[in-house]
Amino acid sequence: MPTIDKSLSSKVQYNSTELKNVLQQLHRHRRENWKISQNSEKAKEDKKRKGTNSRRSEKKERRKRGLQYMYTTKSPTFVHLRPDSLTVEKYEKDLEEIVDNGAYYSDEISETDEEMAMKEINELVRPKNKLDKHVIHVYDKPWRSVEVKKLLRIADSVGESLQHTKVQRKRWYKDKIFKDNSEPPDNAPKWVISPYYSKNEEKSNNIIQLIDN
Repeated sequence: MPTIDKSLSSKVQYNSTELKNVLQQLHRHRRENWKISQNSEKAKEDKKRKGTNSRRSEKKERRKRGLQYMYTTKSPTFVHLRPDSLTVEKYEKDLEEIVDNGAYYSDEISETDEEMAMKEINELVRPKNKLDKHVIHVYDKPWRSVEVKKLLRIADSVGESLQHTKVQRKRWYKDKIFKDNSEPPDNAPKWVISPYYSKNEEKSNNIIQLIDN
């Protein structure tokens, strides 16, 4: 610890207790990673989880960029998708909160799908160094309204068009097949929730799935 203290003292202000806590957290983190690496199944799941989290984070930034551009340019799509019941101010305020909330973003999960992998090859959209049969399935959130789903997906495309680094992997959307069991945030505006969504029905479906499994 004295060596670390000597190296950092001129760059960061801290006390010995804070340094000790940071080092303990670092040790626990590295130990957890090591334990996971010793179990092939856990390592596989951890890699999958990190990939999903990374894609969600990147998507969030694309959509923020896309929505900002659509707002600034008064995109017809941005204007058209505002529900008649909402004022412009409320619509824009809701979108500011939505775009910052990861609960509105579908998970993009890398999974084995030989049919779609072959389709990517035939359509020349699959990275040449991608030798496995994994593709990116987008898991829809059925509780989202058509308006917010469409707006977010268009913002995604707009956001990507504005950045230098493009999305490398194709995303496959099959909302009726790939969907999760999430629920809308407690403070979700009414217009972002599908009129066909029923919280009680969703809970019943979850219970049935648990029993079947």
